[in-house]
Amino acid sequence: MDSHQWECEHEDDKDSNLSAQIEEGQVSRISILRGSCEFGMSIIGGCDTPLISVTVHEIFPNGLIDRDDRLRPGDQILEVNGVDLTQATHFQARKAFSQPIPMIQMIVYRDSSARNRPIEKENIMRITLVKPPGRQLGIKLAGKRNVQGVYIKDLIPGSVANLDGQLKIDDRILEVNSDDLSILSQEHAANHIQATHGKLQLVISRKTRPQTPDLIKHCNHLQHDDRDAGKMIDKKMEIDSYRNSNIEKTIIVTKSRGESLGISVAGGLGSQRGDTPLYVMNTLASGPAAKYGVKKGDILVSVNGAKIMGLSHNDAVRILKSKASHKKVELKLIDTSETAEDTANFLPTWMYWLDLSRDCWIDREVKLSRESGSLGFSIAGGRNSSHGDQPVFIKSVRAGSAAFKHNIRRGDIIVSINSQSTKDLSHMEVVSLLNECSTMQGATISLTMVSWPGSIV
Repeated sequence: MDSHQWECEHEDDKDSNLSAQIEEGQVSRISILRGSCEFGMSIIGGCDTPLISVTVHEIFPNGLIDRDDRLRPGDQILEVNGVDLTQATHFQARKAFSQPIPMIQMIVYRDSSARNRPIEKENIMRITLVKPPGRQLGIKLAGKRNVQGVYIKDLIPGSVANLDGQLKIDDRILEVNSDDLSILSQEHAANHIQATHGKLQLVISRKTRPQTPDLIKHCNHLQHDDRDAGKMIDKKMEIDSYRNSNIEKTIIVTKSRGESLGISVAGGLGSQRGDTPLYVMNTLASGPAAKYGVKKGDILVSVNGAKIMGLSHNDAVRILKSKASHKKVELKLIDTSETAEDTANFLPTWMYWLDLSRDCWIDREVKLSRESGSLGFSIAGGRNSSHGDQPVFIKSVRAGSAAFKHNIRRGDIIVSINSQSTKDLSHMEVVSLLNECSTMQGATISLTMVSWPGSIV
């Protein structure tokens, strides 16, 4: 993945970013001194997932991000320390945050929270065009009544922009070569673009209307909310939650009576990171479990026939300790896609959870009523989506909506709608089902959902 600085050349700008605020509907640059405390944030998304953009999922109390008090869950991270995240995979995004440098510099975008507008997804994209000498870029700009900013009104046939094909009519131009155009008039923006030659790095905002019940009532001709974004990549999502690829294994550990298994565990219902299966967080290298092949990242299903899957952390640990006191301990485990080789505790990533087969999912039931004509969320994924056959993900949640009040978050998976499974449904079929169920007289829609923790960075 290419890395490049997208910052202004003046060092003073970096200092000002230490106090810069994040504005809704605009690209914002912030800088945070790393210090000695934990970063305290988790992320979801990536170009190898239906969510496309890398997004803040959780902010943990007393961490660096919490103390800085500028980022919020749902903010899109476009760049970190010069690394472009708009086309980064999930693991590439995690790696970008791990750079050991004293100051974190981020470019972020926060959706507008206006409650009375139809839900539209704003995808922030970077587009590079080369404008040869003597050639016109070939875009016509226009403003919109009561809306700040300049928009592409038309593309001149045969022009650089038209032949390139990346820009679309109604794209909002936010920046050109790091210069902010979002507050310029139409005339000043046009003059600025005309005076720029050679390579043009544009930041644009493209609004797409998600196919959710929120919009069906307003518009009969909708586009897939992940179709344009899906064109940025040409490979199928690497993790398919429906492939059931996890391997169940049985390990019989023989040890002295009363001897510890030599493992530490985390997770369970009501754990600090939410409702998850119980997994092996660490192993004692010289302990019995490790000698017989138990590894960090394994998920515990049962011990000596006693089921652990689906229990609270405390109940699972109580059973594990009781059964582990025997000389012979039979562990049923699920061999997962991630582990850790060093002595540090294993921390699952968001992709680790997505890779689990259906029988490992921890469901929760949410009952929603349409408020002000809206459920308050948009979706991505489904059968035959741009990333292949995928679960149905929550792509965005409107602040203050029914979904927001019931703690539905970006990245959650809709398993079923009024007991009808979404597994074999296309994006449009899910939209139709949501619309049908939620518009019935006095209807309350029942959603079965799964909420996985994000990747800690």
